[in-house]
Amino acid sequence: MNRIISLGAVLTLLFLSTSFSADEAAFGVKKFVGIWEFEAPNAPYGYQNGVINLTKEKRILKGTVGIGSYSSDLDAIETEKNKLTGVVIVEGERVQLELNFDKNSFEGMAKSSQGNIPMTGKRKSK
Repeated sequence: MNRIISLGAVLTLLFLSTSFSADEAAFGVKKFVGIWEFEAPNAPYGYQNGVINLTKEKRILKGTVGIGSYSSDLDAIETEKNKLTGVVIVEGERVQLELNFDKNSFEGMAKSSQGNIPMTGKRKSK
């Protein structure tokens, strides 16, 4: 009888912990959602300002990066705590973004074959 009660308690805790993790993961993604204006002063002319648009679709973070009239999908998005990484193709060049977010701003690096370019950003809207 004690084994049945113990097994029931373990299964209940397991169920509760997995459902909490899913909700926690969804909440963790929500903090990145929004339209973010960025600056990269050391980037080549014409690529120094832009917009990163992050949306949540079925608990999955999706994104696009816009620079002037150019727009590209942000792929391979991964998040851990306040850090977001992803890859964007800018005119055939693979650029990896590594961004650390605060409540309404971020700072980080755009890494490409041309080198690393520091970037900062601010939330424009949610």
